[in-house]
Amino acid sequence: LDKMSISLLNKFWPKEAAAPTITPEEHTTARLRILDDALDRLIIGPGGTFAVTCSCVFGLSAFEGSLHLSSSRQIPFLQKAHFVTRYALANIIPSIVWDRIKAETIVQALQMNPNILGKESARLSWNRVRLQSLRGSLAGTAILSQLVGLLNVSFSSNQDYSQRVLEGREPPFNLPSQEEVVIRLAGTNSNVTSLSMERWGRRNIFPIYEQDTQEIRQLVQKHGFDSNSNLGVPIFWRVENGRYGDPESWTGMTIPRQWLQTVKNNTKEKKDAPNKVLLLEADSVGKDSIESIFSPDMANHSDLDLYEATQGFYQLTRLVEKDAPPFSTLRVLLVDSNAIVTSGGGRKRSIRDYVTSLGLADIIIDAREPLLSAIRDWLRHRSWDHLPGRRGRKKKPVIVETPSSTFFQSLKIALEPFGYAVMDIADAQQEYGSMQDIPILVDEDTSLATIHTVRSLLERKLTTPENICAFCGDQGGLVEMEPGQESTIVTICSSDIYDGLFRLVREMAVQGFTNEEIQERVDSYVCKSTGRGGKQLGFPS
Repeated sequence: LDKMSISLLNKFWPKEAAAPTITPEEHTTARLRILDDALDRLIIGPGGTFAVTCSCVFGLSAFEGSLHLSSSRQIPFLQKAHFVTRYALANIIPSIVWDRIKAETIVQALQMNPNILGKESARLSWNRVRLQSLRGSLAGTAILSQLVGLLNVSFSSNQDYSQRVLEGREPPFNLPSQEEVVIRLAGTNSNVTSLSMERWGRRNIFPIYEQDTQEIRQLVQKHGFDSNSNLGVPIFWRVENGRYGDPESWTGMTIPRQWLQTVKNNTKEKKDAPNKVLLLEADSVGKDSIESIFSPDMANHSDLDLYEATQGFYQLTRLVEKDAPPFSTLRVLLVDSNAIVTSGGGRKRSIRDYVTSLGLADIIIDAREPLLSAIRDWLRHRSWDHLPGRRGRKKKPVIVETPSSTFFQSLKIALEPFGYAVMDIADAQQEYGSMQDIPILVDEDTSLATIHTVRSLLERKLTTPENICAFCGDQGGLVEMEPGQESTIVTICSSDIYDGLFRLVREMAVQGFTNEEIQERVDSYVCKSTGRGGKQLGFPS
């Protein structure tokens, strides 16, 4: 994971470079899909009209050719039919420019008996001119217009394919080279999914979005399009909000058998289980800010609720190829597990209890506790020994610089039992005369705004880099950090932490751990960070 983030999973997975380049295999598959679409359009569009027009021109030319035939019965019928057919075919293209190939020329070219042609007469010339004018009018207008239509079909098929890729309407490729893919329900947008695709590459994760927003289109352009040929590869599927349970929302979508994960070491508890597993993930946090993550009603802010996630899990399980080997399904849900849901009868339960009791997911990743754990980890390494005026005070001051009262009050309540007193900059300066030796947590509305505030604090020398911790929902603002500051300024990126926990679950699943062991390991990571006696378990090699 990124060195600027607080994550105890740092030692397990170094950052990997994504490979967005379209392979020759993907390029060929995309071209074949465009060609298949173009052929379908040709049959019911200009292609059919073109065929009818050519048939009419052929018929007129054949009739014209029959007028040239001699009435002599000494010429065999098959020889006459052969001449008429070749005359009709030879005059289709010349008809476009109101021209013709003479009957004598065709007879000589085919080395036929010259007596096959009748004598020239004024009546024959008159009929031939009328037929030539008729087929010339037909071919010169209809055929040319249909040829232009054929070119438009090719162009529009290419354009429509690219549009379907951008909108998430094009089914994923079924390529043998793309193996062990994780499918993630990402709602309208998802910071952690964008980071996962950036970090691990589009060939390892396939998201399901609800909209084709501008941010998602930028993601597709970056990871799914070839800059040279402008040819795209499907990297996500789109399902309208509230329609996860509708089978029509998944029409065309298929999960190739090679997307199943291979379980390497089945434990005794799972010795009879299939050695293939379908990994399904759901992010109910989405693109929410740190403020909404710490909101008491975070579940109401999510665009992907529990019911949509569970319906999506069910439908995705049915989309695996029919000839796939036996497999199990692992459903992983990122959610505020301590949020309260109230039944119609007034009964209140936590989301974790609700999900567990109904079997809506197999593994639950808590969205809030890892962030609080990271904060407490950072604070445990801070020192207040040189802070003047602290003598006689039991609680250690912590400054929270944020425009969000929700985030401020949530941290105040969460940190107070651990001996910390949360305050803003004005209170700290009034109470201690300076904020120089007080740890400060910075969370603005955007990551870029957060980094700007950090830079302002340092330029005015109000604090030191060691006492700053910046919150970011995504990694967009990290590139703005001054060179050298990343070694001392800690940045807690929620997407980074969530991506690490998703990866932890995936790695343990393919190692053959049971669902109970995986859940215990995820919870143990959180407990260890909070200092409440949880045991940090090492990752299996």
